[in-house]
Amino acid sequence: MVRPPLRFLGIAVGLMVSQGAGASELEIIHTARAGDTLIGIEREYLAPPYRWRGLKTLNRVDNPMRIPVGTPLRIPESWLRVEPRSARVVALNGEVTMNGRPLTADARVPAGAILRTGMSGFVTLAMPDESRLTVQPGSQAQMEKMQGYKGIAGQSTQINLEQGRLETTVTPQRGPAARYQIRTPTASLSVRGTAFRVGSDPSAQSSQAEVTQGEVAMGNASRADAQALPA
Repeated sequence: MVRPPLRFLGIAVGLMVSQGAGASELEIIHTARAGDTLIGIEREYLAPPYRWRGLKTLNRVDNPMRIPVGTPLRIPESWLRVEPRSARVVALNGEVTMNGRPLTADARVPAGAILRTGMSGFVTLAMPDESRLTVQPGSQAQMEKMQGYKGIAGQSTQINLEQGRLETTVTPQRGPAARYQIRTPTASLSVRGTAFRVGSDPSAQSSQAEVTQGEVAMGNASRADAQALPA
């Protein structure tokens, strides 16, 4: 059976910055085809406890068993069946810890892990989509999210830079679930395929971004707009 076309709204469409729980919630649009039912869509994509009744209410569907062909159906990202992903250490030097313990070469780094580097340490990760991320000396970053979604191409990555600097080369993001985002306490950057560096200084409540290839969007963490930063 050929799966219906899916596409993401929000950040995944382009270089946009999300702010707050409501604004950061992505949705996919499922375009109904012949034979589609809400129960079938639930079985294909949704994770418990989300059910077809929620889709019915959200999309104001009259008959869950008979959906007109071409009807756009919204599905929130948080309702989707998650497939966890992890990164891999490909380069390591000096003092580097993961969740307070020394990190080793070729180790797997799961979502949620906190990485800290000493003043002469750094670590480079191969991300699940083969992007490269380097946590530079004197930095702390949390791998907040690395996941895909069952039946949907692409993956969602979010990294929280708490202090210090990161450098990343991002593989062009493909698929409706594709998103690569770095957040600092004062800014958020979203990208679909480029190379850039980002720094955060909590004491000065400031963030800096340097684009080395392509373009990213950077916005203030308290605002919903974004400024494009070309190389």
